[in-house]
Amino acid sequence: KDLPRTVHNLSVVLHPSVEAESIQKDVEAALKQLEKAQIIRDTEEGYKLLSAQEKTWDTQRNALEPKPADRNRILREFFRNIFADPKIKSYKYSNMKPFRAVLWVEGELVESDGQVPLKLLLAQDTDDFPLRCAEARESSLSNSQEVYWVVTFSEEIHQHVQEAFRSREMVSNFERHAAQGKLTPEEASCLAEEKMRQDRYQRELRTRLSDALKSGSGFFRGVQKDSSVLGQSLPDVLAKLFDWIIPDLYPKLEMGIRPLKGTEARDFLMAVNLNGLSPVFYDGDNGLNLVTKQGGKFVPNLAADVCREILAYLLREHKYGNKVTGKMLESHFQGLGYGWDGAVIHLVLAVLLRGGAVEVTHQGRKYRNYNDPACREPFANVPKFRAASFAPREPIDLRILADAARNFEEITGKEVEIEEGDIAEAFKTLAHEDREKLLPLVAGMRALKLPGLEFIENHLQTVEGILDMPADDCVRTLAGEGKSYKEARLRAARLAEALTDDSIELMKKAHQALNDLWPVLAGHEPTVELRKLSEELSEQLESDQFFESLEAIKQATAAMLQAYRNLYEGIHQRRAAL
Repeated sequence: KDLPRTVHNLSVVLHPSVEAESIQKDVEAALKQLEKAQIIRDTEEGYKLLSAQEKTWDTQRNALEPKPADRNRILREFFRNIFADPKIKSYKYSNMKPFRAVLWVEGELVESDGQVPLKLLLAQDTDDFPLRCAEARESSLSNSQEVYWVVTFSEEIHQHVQEAFRSREMVSNFERHAAQGKLTPEEASCLAEEKMRQDRYQRELRTRLSDALKSGSGFFRGVQKDSSVLGQSLPDVLAKLFDWIIPDLYPKLEMGIRPLKGTEARDFLMAVNLNGLSPVFYDGDNGLNLVTKQGGKFVPNLAADVCREILAYLLREHKYGNKVTGKMLESHFQGLGYGWDGAVIHLVLAVLLRGGAVEVTHQGRKYRNYNDPACREPFANVPKFRAASFAPREPIDLRILADAARNFEEITGKEVEIEEGDIAEAFKTLAHEDREKLLPLVAGMRALKLPGLEFIENHLQTVEGILDMPADDCVRTLAGEGKSYKEARLRAARLAEALTDDSIELMKKAHQALNDLWPVLAGHEPTVELRKLSEELSEQLESDQFFESLEAIKQATAAMLQAYRNLYEGIHQRRAAL
């Protein structure tokens, strides 16, 4: 009675004699026929006979067929869970820095928190595998910063995806019945068994997908590597794959990757002298060569590789008139090509500041003196560092004056003499006018809790900082950040123009529709179009550029109000008919 009713055990029980050949294959075939006929079912304890209720349950269950979208959703979920395995997440390149995959499955982004763009292509069977490999090779040549991994599906994987879908649907449907008190005892028993069956299918599907991944083939810049040469387990295969591609994706990684505590930047700016700092500051195996000895004293080494790299980026962006924030620096130097940690970027900026190569603008005020306590704040606080902006320092020459004058003309349409005093006075006058417009705009947006407030507040801080700047700083700011100032000014103007009484009322109605009406509509099986409309409305109301979408917001709000009105009238009519 307690013996598991497995294929093997049943074959042993039915074995005719010691001399007879094995009948396990015949038993297995017979069991499949009986299972197909809904006479028996394979469970955790082995095969069992189905009751009438269980046959009804299985009939309903087998009628469920996943659509392609359902299959893709299940596969994306399982691949995400597989790549979340700590054995895979714990990978470190050369024991220096952890790397994770930015995972895509058939063109759909599944996991964005990573550094290595890994795109999975799924071959539906062995015949499809060569075609997907050819596609992967071609894609890897045209997208040289991405690695492609081709996975072949077996028939068992397709079947397990189907079974996982059926179990999910049955469990979901009958759990709703249970919540409504409509579940019979027989159905409750079937639901409990279905949950165990769901768990078993999900475990088996994860195992088979892991095995398929382990047996895949990788392509990077046209070069193919099969899993057989990479490792025996999935973590080993992915580790060797990353070992292969990371040096090409991050060629300057080793230039700036060092273990830091995170306080080095602030400590460097506060140091009375540069003797006795941690080894990372000096030349050596684990050093960045950030300080060097000149005339018997240690001084910031602006010729260090990491310093030259970041300074070159600042100069390039400044030349194009772009304001460079700490957030931009982190995004660039933590991204492809570099992979440096934020603490290293902060430290190098501190060295450049103390060495007189850059200036930092924090909360609208520009700082050049590293001894000023206020200029150290961005280096002691990550959010403040990201909000601060950095620019290279250079003498104010004719070219800068010409750039500032040109930027002023592009902003206002007015000409100004190419003289420092004239340019600074004109820019301060413009900033004063802008400040008078921004103050009521910020107050109104704050009162209405509108998106985009942080951007306008930051712009107001910039404007107020310009008013307090000395003339040379004012000219340099206009020359180096004129493009950003113009864009912020235009955005503020469009926002102020859009904030009419009608648009404010519309925003209130839209929020009411989304927060009060949509939860009711969502509980009554809304149409796909209405659900999509609610998602778009939510995105539009949270967007800093909401004022560009007022017509779309108006239409979506009207549609939601009409849907709610139809729902209410329908319920009222049904009640009246009772």
